[in-house]
Amino acid sequence: LEIAAVDLAAEMLVLAKQNVATAGMTDMIRLERLDAKTLPYPPGRFSALMANSIVHHIPEPAEALAEAVRVTAPGGLLFVRDLFRPATEAELARIVELYAAGSTASQRQLFAQSLRAALTVDEMRDLVKQLGFEPPVLIATILMVQFVAFAGALLFGRAANSYGAKATIMAGLSLWVVVVVVAFFLPRKNLVLFLLMGVLIGLV
Repeated sequence: LEIAAVDLAAEMLVLAKQNVATAGMTDMIRLERLDAKTLPYPPGRFSALMANSIVHHIPEPAEALAEAVRVTAPGGLLFVRDLFRPATEAELARIVELYAAGSTASQRQLFAQSLRAALTVDEMRDLVKQLGFEPPVLIATILMVQFVAFAGALLFGRAANSYGAKATIMAGLSLWVVVVVVAFFLPRKNLVLFLLMGVLIGLV
């Protein structure tokens, strides 16, 4: 099994290198500084592709999503996880207070800006249609992941209070790698396992 982990931010790759080394997975995970909109890989290069919290950072997310589809093998797993834009500023403020109460003012502002930049379900549905997919199952999975992610955030928050932030982050990284490995062996066209994978991704 070979995993390619890409990011455009050099600072994130420095942190990723430390985490991968700590987890003892340098032989399995290759880190590369790449633009998600112009990947150098051939079509169908990967059996599974997962993108975590990247869509809201890209002014034209359709380009990155189309590129993700291009490098995913036919019948492969493509899973995109991102923030969900709140319907109102009041709801946005509540979410920031819930998840970033102990953060600095700058961190809270960045979180609020990320929430404002995130897509709605309708906007994601339109992007999915542009890519040539039928959206019902995908949209249902998106909603399910958003719901499960709320429980996952609470769970990891309690774990951080009990075991410390560093230990919790490392545990989360390890669980994420396990999810990627499981996704690699996921049978094609198995809706139950696909939804179960959505639950696992939502939790971590």
